Amino acid sequence: MVVGDSLSAAYGLSVEQGWVALMKNKIDKKFPQCEIVNTSVSGETTAGGATRLPALLEQHQPTVVVLELGANDGLRGLPIHALKNNLTQMLEEAKNRAQKPC
Repeated sequence: MVVGDSLSAAYGLSVEQGWVALMKNKIDKKFPQCEIVNTSVSGETTAGGATRLPALLEQHQPTVVVLELGANDGLRGLPIHALKNNLTQMLEEAKNRAQKPC
């Protein structure tokens, strides 16, 4: 499961041109039993991701979580310690709910 911002949501591109779709194409060839879910939202911040993550983990029950967040926090001037705290919270939440690999 990918949780990201516009970079992962392929903002300004067709979905098929985004890095998540390109990664999915490569993974599908080697591990067709694995599902890649892109939950990214353009404009997302680490605080927004931290708020959404528990429900996303419950809904999708991923074995791997890729966090691609922080650029919008930087653009908005969020202090680094707050960004780090949000990312740490998300990492801990994801680790605590880890599923068995596909």
